Amino acid sequence: MNHQVTFSRSILPTLLVCLCVGFCDTVAAAEKIIKIGKIVIQPRGTYEVREDLVRSQIKYQEGDKFTQQGLARDIKRLYECQYFADIQVDVFPMATGDVRLVYMVQAKVRLQKIVFYGCDQISAKKLKKEMVLEEREVFQEGKLSTDLAAFHKKYEEKGYYGTRIRYYLVDSIRFAKLAQTHREKLSLIDEEESTQLLLDNPEFFGEFKTLLDQPFDSGKVHLVLWIEENKRYLIRGVNLVGAESISLRKLKKTHPLHTSYAFFSGYVSNEQLKQDADQIRKWYWDNGHFDADLKAVSKEFGKTSILRRRQVEIDFVIDEGPAYEISTINFIGNERFTREELERLIKFEVGQVYSKKREKLSLERMRKKYFRLGYLDLNMTTQLDPDPDTNTVIVNFNINEGQPASIRDIYISGNDITKDNVIRRELSVKPGEPGDRGEIDSSKNRLKGLGYFESVETMITDTQDKEWKDLHVRVQEGRTAQIAATASISDADSALFGVELRQSNFDIFGWDNGFRGGGQRIRAAANVGDSQNNYSLSFTEPWLFNRRLRYDLDAWRRFSGVYGSYDKKSTGEQMKLTKKLPFRFWRAYFGHKYEEIKISDVDVDFSPEFIAHEEGISRVSAFLGGLIRDSRNDSIFPSSGSRVQFTGEYQSDAIGSYTDLYKLNLRADKYFPIFKDSVIRFSGRAGQVNQFHGETDARIFDRYYAGGIGSVRGFKSRDIGPVDPMNGEPIAGKSIMVYSTEVLKPLFEEMLYGAVWVDAGNVWAGSWDWKFDDLNVGAGFGIRIRMPIGATLSLDYGWPLATQQEHLDGDPEFHFNLGYSF
Repeated sequence: MNHQVTFSRSILPTLLVCLCVGFCDTVAAAEKIIKIGKIVIQPRGTYEVREDLVRSQIKYQEGDKFTQQGLARDIKRLYECQYFADIQVDVFPMATGDVRLVYMVQAKVRLQKIVFYGCDQISAKKLKKEMVLEEREVFQEGKLSTDLAAFHKKYEEKGYYGTRIRYYLVDSIRFAKLAQTHREKLSLIDEEESTQLLLDNPEFFGEFKTLLDQPFDSGKVHLVLWIEENKRYLIRGVNLVGAESISLRKLKKTHPLHTSYAFFSGYVSNEQLKQDADQIRKWYWDNGHFDADLKAVSKEFGKTSILRRRQVEIDFVIDEGPAYEISTINFIGNERFTREELERLIKFEVGQVYSKKREKLSLERMRKKYFRLGYLDLNMTTQLDPDPDTNTVIVNFNINEGQPASIRDIYISGNDITKDNVIRRELSVKPGEPGDRGEIDSSKNRLKGLGYFESVETMITDTQDKEWKDLHVRVQEGRTAQIAATASISDADSALFGVELRQSNFDIFGWDNGFRGGGQRIRAAANVGDSQNNYSLSFTEPWLFNRRLRYDLDAWRRFSGVYGSYDKKSTGEQMKLTKKLPFRFWRAYFGHKYEEIKISDVDVDFSPEFIAHEEGISRVSAFLGGLIRDSRNDSIFPSSGSRVQFTGEYQSDAIGSYTDLYKLNLRADKYFPIFKDSVIRFSGRAGQVNQFHGETDARIFDRYYAGGIGSVRGFKSRDIGPVDPMNGEPIAGKSIMVYSTEVLKPLFEEMLYGAVWVDAGNVWAGSWDWKFDDLNVGAGFGIRIRMPIGATLSLDYGWPLATQQEHLDGDPEFHFNLGYSF
């Protein structure tokens, strides 16, 4: 027997059944009840057996009625406790007429010591933490299997795919004697270290292997885990060899691959290579290449000079085969709509190369047509019939229409916190209306997007009337209260650190429910820094008066030291109503702002006129209005769409403002995908402030600055525009115009982006004073890092190409900005 792989377990079921059956027949013949007079526990072998453990597992007690079924039950329970290798029971008659049961049990061996060998990349200490097997406990093969699986997973996480792990069991006393003999020969002292050295010794290892076939006389074993660590290889690159219809970058957009160029990931795994090959095959199938075939070939390179890691380059060798054209399109099972009506909805035609993308779009358009009429049981699938002889494919649309139905009732469950009406107002289907599956799915997505729920499920159930169905909406409440630490730093402002408290499912009148469940939002924030202190409170009611009308209320208290030139302290509030317009992507808002602003500690180097005009307390009361169109596909790193915003502000002393003025601002951003995976952004911004009567001119907080991040890069922050005649410090202007063109290219996954840009702009002292031939121009490059922890880091380096003011120098500028919430 080789103890390296199996462990003996001798069971004698046949003998046991014969004994029991024979004895029970005798009892039956005597026609009287036999009781158990005595129970004896008799250990077998040299291993220690705890009698109390055996008795705790058997249900028989002295004086109980003896039956064959009861004996079989106790034997089964003893084996299930995993402590015994062999169990036999002898039944002996006693002079009293009772029987004596002798349980002869042989215990499993105990695990005396666990020894690791060959674990260089992951320490024995770390591997031991993954184990459920423990020293000085009964050895169990099931636990060892679990441990071996955990070891393999640990090595794969580190990139050491294909690592082999073998195990050996040897008698502890024999192992100890052999080890002691060789330690003395080699003058080794430390037991842990010497065991590793002994296993490296050919003489010791030769004698160690002879122990594997010897019995475990002591009842205690050493477990030797022999690890052969495989090399790990960093993927240097991936190539599609023979691919003419697709590039690697284009493939990754629709069919993500596991392989990577990152220095901290992308180790070779046969399993991942197989999954990547399946993804590539799927792309070819989805694009009509039904006969495409490929295999993965890796080419090994030496260690890199920087990372000192082995590298491989993966070639997916591809035989594309022909692209199959559509020969026939069939509609099977359609009764409600004619073939001609359905043909107008599909996105491909006979003679075109088959495309999975166009097939999905066709199915979506046809389903939407049925869904609008209440076909809730609609089942529509596609069957492809390719012909290799002609390289054509027949596309069959199989349609099982079902019967149209309307919604009878809507039942909502699981909302232990959120009010019923908060959920119902997001549903675009109502009782009595046709059961539009598309609208039901849209409603489900809207509920998910609220952020209130862990999960949202919708289910349609039949009623007694086939023309009516019930809609069930089940939600699982999620965590909506958050506390977050925040940090931000840039070249324009000092570092700010703070804390935010947010509740996204607030109820201002819900005192009996912990002020939760009303669908409102509240946010309190405090941020402090060397030259800034900001405190704010915000409240949002997205459905004012149960209409889709958003109400926002903000209050703040802010202090900032503006570049050491002066201090600005402001306290204010703002109310705003926002309404989505019936035109797609459009919304409008109207509101009012009241703010008290104090300018103090103005630097004495400023001109007396500036100090006299700016210093002191000003009260701002203004009506606000705006029109916004936003079709971007992402709010942080968009690749298509646009955003246009037109805003206005009206101040008057009649409503409590320090002066009479109006401000108009226009900003537009447009995004285009270019060069496969890059994005170009065109931005334009114009604004002006104008006093329409009164003696007090617009003060510095109502005027415009330019320069730095978010404006014209390559120049110092706020450096562009009018300056004080005495000290040359910026004093802002009444008209602004800024243009920007930026190309953004992903360098790694969706984390690291490279940017090149050209900015142009200026600020003029007068209102409506724009001059297109009077622009400062800066150009440069930078990177954007989208961090997994929630931070976005922007780094830019730029230099002026053209300057229009004398105080502007030609020195390059470095810009950085980091915002972080955790």
